[in-house]
Amino acid sequence: MKLVVDRPWHIDDKLSRAFTVLSHLDLNQTPNVMIPVAAENNKFLCCCCCKTGPISASLKLDRSGLVPGERIPIHAVCVNHSSRVMKATRMILWQGITCRTLLKTRRFTQKLVTVQRPQIHAGGTDTWHHEAFTVPPCAPTGLPGCSIIDTDYYVLLEMDPAGPSLDLEVAIPVVIGTIPPLQVLNNYNLGIAPGSPYHADYPSLPPPAYEAFKNPDMAYDHAPEDEGGRFIPAYPIYNWYSASAPTATK
Repeated sequence: MKLVVDRPWHIDDKLSRAFTVLSHLDLNQTPNVMIPVAAENNKFLCCCCCKTGPISASLKLDRSGLVPGERIPIHAVCVNHSSRVMKATRMILWQGITCRTLLKTRRFTQKLVTVQRPQIHAGGTDTWHHEAFTVPPCAPTGLPGCSIIDTDYYVLLEMDPAGPSLDLEVAIPVVIGTIPPLQVLNNYNLGIAPGSPYHADYPSLPPPAYEAFKNPDMAYDHAPEDEGGRFIPAYPIYNWYSASAPTATK
């Protein structure tokens, strides 16, 4: 947005501000996001006389529909039946961005969150019991209302073996929205201030905060000069954990 004050016989005063425009993605209207999701994978290391293994990994999430600000527990089991050490196991929340024109399509990926566990010795097992990650502020899946840019997200579990072998990977796609499922919202004892609700269809939904995207490398270099020439978009995020703990669910 640009404001220009026309000053006859003087240099015009100009002020510009960039801002973020987003459409809502309502997880209450998105199918299957409350269903637990799981995936697993296994592989042998090397081949022929050097073959060893297998190594295997399984990953489970309580649901695939998330909103920024939520802490999502990780349920994972990594088994090392090989003769090698697994240098580390990692859980990564990846964002994919697909840009389309009439002539070509380009895709970019970036890590939003990484949680790492220590090495697994030969014959060992590592079970993720108490690990969790918080969804950072980011654009909703699919970027509703935009036909030339698409966003997608997935949680990736990696086992990193020592030596010349590719990582074992287990991936689960997730959907990041702007309006949480009511079933999740009801797990929190939230005090809603009187007045107009944040969303007319969900009067108990508290208004989110807005925080800048965490990766400064994705800032826009063509932002107005009076903003320093770089614009970092801000996205809605629900700071529920600073307000109250979720109630127990059966």
